Amino acid sequence: MSDFKRSTQTQSIIFDRKKWTVEKAQKWLKDHKKKVSKVDTTADYHRFRQLPANGFDKTTFRTIPLGGASGIKAIIAVPVDGKPKAKRNPAQKTPWLPALLVDLARPVSIDIEGGDQLKFPVAGRYSLAANRSGTELWILSKKKGRT
Repeated sequence: MSDFKRSTQTQSIIFDRKKWTVEKAQKWLKDHKKKVSKVDTTADYHRFRQLPANGFDKTTFRTIPLGGASGIKAIIAVPVDGKPKAKRNPAQKTPWLPALLVDLARPVSIDIEGGDQLKFPVAGRYSLAANRSGTELWILSKKKGRT
């Protein structure tokens, strides 16, 4: 199959150093709900990795401009076996979790004040989440057949 007929994902986002400071690039990434990880700065660019390079077919990497003359580019590639190898970040969203919540963990049991215990019989079927300000905890159940 041609590389251009397979889905690509963004491996890194790079910012032209002549147009972007690290701080402004980090703000842009946050505003666009992208990972703001450690920055690698070269003579020309600030690079923010979105996914590890080893999860992609090394023959498919391409650099494409984002937003015309904005000085932002995306490095894209085809994931190996359809999925890049990425470590699960607990703050990262799960597809079935409401957008206003942050995934924290997969609960097995929760001790409740007074000595009671709330048990979750099916591992991985529930999620412990918090609102973005961290003032509320939520326990959510995945619907059958959804991931």
